[in-house]
Amino acid sequence: MNPKPSSLDADALMSRGYRRVSNACRLVARIDRPDWVEVMANQMRRAPADFYVKETGEVSSNWADHYRRLYSKDVLYVAPEVAKEVLGSGYDSVGYVVDGVDLTAEARRDWPTKEDIKAKLTALEALIRAAADAFGLEVKP
Repeated sequence: MNPKPSSLDADALMSRGYRRVSNACRLVARIDRPDWVEVMANQMRRAPADFYVKETGEVSSNWADHYRRLYSKDVLYVAPEVAKEVLGSGYDSVGYVVDGVDLTAEARRDWPTKEDIKAKLTALEALIRAAADAFGLEVKP
């Protein structure tokens, strides 16, 4: 016997971060914790950095889908008509959502840009060269 379906409609579920993870069983799930990347990395015995796309610095949508399907404990059974309207989990990078805000995306906004990192590296190189000059050392490129 199936459990009682959730009373929320598709829009309410999606605004809370739920995505469809099973068509056959009519299950929706969401990323249930802010440290989901670290939890998944620990479970898979990998480094959290392994889950980020090099070019964008964002978590791959495939990994968000993987977490929802395998590790999330926030899974709901929904009515058939609701299940059809909820977006599928695959290729959706929505992360940990609270009050309709994707906190995973918000956290990414605070990350330094490539230009910030290059500027800091340039300043560090200048500091190293100045220290080497002060001690009469040669710095190799």
